Amino acid sequence: MGKTVYDLILDALDSLSADQLERFKHKLSARQEIGYGLIEKVSNMAVTQRIINKFTKKDAIAHTATVLREIDLRDQAEDLEEAYARQGASSVAGMGDTGGRASDPSFTQTEVPARAQSAVSAAAGRTDKQNQLEVTQRKSQQGIQEREKKLQDLRQAADSLTRSAQAAVEDSERIFTELIRSFERRRSEVKELIRDQGKAAVSQAERLIEQLEQEIAELRRRDAELEQLSHTEDHIHFLQSCQSVCDPPGPGDLPKITVNPHVSFEALRKQVSELKERLEDVCKGELVKISQTAEKVHILELRTRESFLQYSCQLTLDPNTANTLLHLSEGNRQLEFSCHS
Repeated sequence: MGKTVYDLILDALDSLSADQLERFKHKLSARQEIGYGLIEKVSNMAVTQRIINKFTKKDAIAHTATVLREIDLRDQAEDLEEAYARQGASSVAGMGDTGGRASDPSFTQTEVPARAQSAVSAAAGRTDKQNQLEVTQRKSQQGIQEREKKLQDLRQAADSLTRSAQAAVEDSERIFTELIRSFERRRSEVKELIRDQGKAAVSQAERLIEQLEQEIAELRRRDAELEQLSHTEDHIHFLQSCQSVCDPPGPGDLPKITVNPHVSFEALRKQVSELKERLEDVCKGELVKISQTAEKVHILELRTRESFLQYSCQLTLDPNTANTLLHLSEGNRQLEFSCHS
């Protein structure tokens, strides 16, 4: 029994290597004769059937041989043409052309070669699966696009947050540096105040000490003169000197001053200590607020039950203002409606 056009073309394709077959499909598609998507991943039988369906019985062999030559497979092209010539063009064409036989009343589907029927069935099955595959692929591509968009948004948000965090760190560093400098100035001012006040008080005391020492020295000198005069035996000298020494121009009255033996800066030290405690309390309170604000910075907003519960609170109803048709229970937290008041 002679071979059909289908058998001859299929034999030619089966003789090709995987690389040669792939080149054949690309060239066939490049000639805009059969779309590459229709033959990319199908069997040689399906490719053969599509070639036969596309061209007439004579042209199927010619087109196949032409494509083989264009991919430098001249030997395979000549073998195909010689096999076609040996079989006899008319007999081979008639056996391989299902379109021509469709007009013959005696033609039945059983006359189509078994491999051709299998290829047609496979091609039809592939069409259905191809549609399903395209739907799945569209969903997959949509999922990829959505995730790529989400990925881009996350990266942009992360970059933005990183820049914002760096700016916040720099501002915090600057503000705390200024605050430290301000405290340094205040510390210097308090230190100078204490030193100046201490020096002024000590200087005042030293002037009074010097005055008192001079007065004491003068009084001692006078006391020595009086002591000496009291022991003189010359009555005339005693009488002459007594008037001058008994009523001398002395240092005057003692200044009315009160000396505080426990004078100190203890009260000031206490005030500085209290200032420190107040500042620490303020800093602690403000740092808690800053920490709470920082904890609210999130790139992802996870909407969970726990995230909503943080805003929950216990509600109670006022029985004095409730409608008379409403009855409260469960600690004034539940309502029951009644038609009878």
